[in-house]
Amino acid sequence: MIPNWRAARDVPIDILRGTGVIFMVFAYMGYFCFDFPHPYPVQFLGGFAPVIFLFLSGYMLTSEFNEKIRPFSYFFKRSLFLFLLAGIVDVLFWDVYPFLSMNILYPIAVSTLLIYPILSAPESFRVALVIIIFLLTPIFQSTTGYHATPPEVLLFRKGVLVPLQVGLSEWIHRWFIDGWFPLFPFFGFSLLGTFWGKIRNSYQLKIREDHKLFYIFSVTLFCVGLLLLQFETEIAFRGNFSGILFPPGLGYIFFILGVLAIWARVLEIRANSILLLPIRLLGESSLLFYIFTVVIMKKIIEPIREKNSGEFNFSEYLATGVGILVFFLITSLFLRYFKRRMKNPPVLLRLFIGG
Repeated sequence: MIPNWRAARDVPIDILRGTGVIFMVFAYMGYFCFDFPHPYPVQFLGGFAPVIFLFLSGYMLTSEFNEKIRPFSYFFKRSLFLFLLAGIVDVLFWDVYPFLSMNILYPIAVSTLLIYPILSAPESFRVALVIIIFLLTPIFQSTTGYHATPPEVLLFRKGVLVPLQVGLSEWIHRWFIDGWFPLFPFFGFSLLGTFWGKIRNSYQLKIREDHKLFYIFSVTLFCVGLLLLQFETEIAFRGNFSGILFPPGLGYIFFILGVLAIWARVLEIRANSILLLPIRLLGESSLLFYIFTVVIMKKIIEPIREKNSGEFNFSEYLATGVGILVFFLITSLFLRYFKRRMKNPPVLLRLFIGG
């Protein structure tokens, strides 16, 4: 059975994904607009978007797995597409060798490939796997090293191709520990998304009702994470990037999960609020808006910054970020019209513009 690509969308999930788009835009804007060290709010913004996108990738895979509407071959092809797209982004926009950086598309591709078969395993196995990933993350970082040097390798230097001198062990280290978004801990966030899928799909936790225990647990995660962040050593910078996710330790994990749980809970109750409609629109084509964000930063914002030889002031930062989001909203409205008129567009186009 092939699902109707224009079927009713999941409003709370679209809003949550749209929240990730907003965080992503303002995080990138901060990194490209301000001198180091970046304002502290910018350092926090950068930590949310990757977790939201990975968490939702796990959730969506669980929904499709439970409904048995697609074979594994579909997810294999989708994973391959994301791997290739991640490599293209590395080469065309960041001017680095592909498959080394672990930009956000790489862990999503890995999740797409691995979570589907993992869902067939006992739930206790997934719980244990999440705990192991999160607990081993700071241990691996301290024993194998987590460096301030950006994990990618430049493709060209002064117009000359740079020979790639990265061994297999270093490649593995970047994928699992030292990349921008390494599998430890970011694959764990995708696995957590599979539990959120079960909660919503089976109504084991009647999430539309008030549950004080859920709030207590979420606030506890938030507070413990905030406390641990005060003691964790932050990498000063990675290139021109800084933030609470460098390195992603237990404080970061708990803090982000606490915020994410509270916000997701609120959206289950208030998803139909008219005030959230713009955020919902942003969440309907998040992959496309990720590509747009990278292009805008590298091809427009960065050249403007270099031409002016100085950082943006805060009002310019806000105005530019809002302008980008308004452009995304207009694009999303156009895509809504386009989707209504298209009966069965190609699969790759659906992945870009949202189903």
